[in-house]
Amino acid sequence: MRLSATTTVLALAATLALAQDEVIQYNAEHNATSLIGTWSSGAGLVQTGPNFCNPKEKTFNPPKVGGISYSFSADGFFEQAEYRYGANPARPACPNVTMLFQHGSYELFPNGSIILNPIAADGLVQTQTPCGGKTSTLQQFSAQILFKNWRIFYDPPSGGYHLHLFRSVPPSVRGCAGGRYTRARPTDAVRTVGGRLGATDDVPLSSCPAAR
Repeated sequence: MRLSATTTVLALAATLALAQDEVIQYNAEHNATSLIGTWSSGAGLVQTGPNFCNPKEKTFNPPKVGGISYSFSADGFFEQAEYRYGANPARPACPNVTMLFQHGSYELFPNGSIILNPIAADGLVQTQTPCGGKTSTLQQFSAQILFKNWRIFYDPPSGGYHLHLFRSVPPSVRGCAGGRYTRARPTDAVRTVGGRLGATDDVPLSSCPAAR
């Protein structure tokens, strides 16, 4: 399966207070480019695809820096990759690292929300303590994600398209801070072999300049 760079997906023109039964009004301002493709945070070094995770072998390839990446295909599939640093109370100078992978299908709703429905059997999360007596745990992972709304716009100062995602996070999985998202690649494959959702906190995510 290949992602289409030509399919146009309209981003919403609504606020976070949008009622679930309200139909949003799309316009040109929210159609700067397609959602389809791969978006990455920060320096763009965290990318979806086989260079980050091999779900068949259940292995991760840690990037040089932390970040988040999402890919969306024209036929309704997504992939998510995350590499995060976390606090280590026992050794503050040696943070824990977490790598997360999941994929599955996504749905766009008339009220402007997006729901990501992962393939439960394929998701993986690995947590490592890199210092001293290195420890590593690998577990199966699956968490549906709700983006309450989203929009895409072109940012002249940075010279790139920005994707803003507004996510709801339940108390049980808080701590997933937002990132800045860039259109990393116009096309990419989303694997069909095999987070966070809720209704409490809204976490805005945006993008960096698009890769040249």
